[in-house]
Amino acid sequence: MGAALILGGVSVWRLLPRLPRRPRWWAALIGLAALIASGMTLLRPSELWVHDLLFYLFAGLAVPAAVCMITNRNPVYARCGSPS
Repeated sequence: MGAALILGGVSVWRLLPRLPRRPRWWAALIGLAALIASGMTLLRPSELWVHDLLFYLFAGLAVPAAVCMITNRNPVYARCGSPS
């Protein structure tokens, strides 16, 4: 779990707006690795698989949306994939 937290923190740090623009794809790959690492450590099968599926689906959408909101220069227009 510690590796997932470190990877997630590095990804968000790399995505923060800076004056010398960096390629965002590198940070996106690090973030994807963090999501996969956390999923491998946290996902445990249970009897309520529909509940688990919906929870992880919505959580998987909410976390990247929150990162897009935090790392955009103008949060009013924050949406993933928009040129900023």
